Amino acid sequence: MNRARSWIGIACFAVVAAIPIFALARQGALSVEGVVIGIVIIAGVFAWFGLRNDARLRSLHRKYPGSFVAQINIYPELVPQIRRLTGAFGGEYLGVRAVSYGSVVIDASSIQLFGGGSVPRKLAAVPTSAIADVRISRVLQGKWVLGTIEIEFVDGNSRYLANFCLLRWTWFLPRIVKGEALDEQLAAFREALAIRQH
Repeated sequence: MNRARSWIGIACFAVVAAIPIFALARQGALSVEGVVIGIVIIAGVFAWFGLRNDARLRSLHRKYPGSFVAQINIYPELVPQIRRLTGAFGGEYLGVRAVSYGSVVIDASSIQLFGGGSVPRKLAAVPTSAIADVRISRVLQGKWVLGTIEIEFVDGNSRYLANFCLLRWTWFLPRIVKGEALDEQLAAFREALAIRQH
């Protein structure tokens, strides 16, 4: 059923993407072949991203059973946050690239970020021993305000934050988790970290 919905989503997206392409074709800027090729390329790119993210998520669920596993948006502000955390708490920083999608795996001992597809590639890992709180917050990304799960780390008088914007891939398109769904994810986040609500 999910696979069928995904292909329907690709078809719908291709139709929407086709509108400006057909407009160019009517003006003589593109041939019929160019229109078809353009639609196929656009649909193919989104299908590739969706399949790649789905494969990574399934692989991580198998490798880390019982852990909190979710898709995330690696937006620009998250990269320096992760770099500071790994430097302060002795984690691994193997290269996190902004403006991409990844996955986060959380358990009582570590927070790990992954990229890649069916063979996930670790991007960073941070120990969870210094976590003081986990809560819902907001970050400004361009003109958008994103709902995030914010993790606060404390080391003496120093305070560090990491804001994770969770995603769900539906119809091969990423959607930001918000509202009640984000509240549910926060509870799962806390459970994975063994942090009680307070």
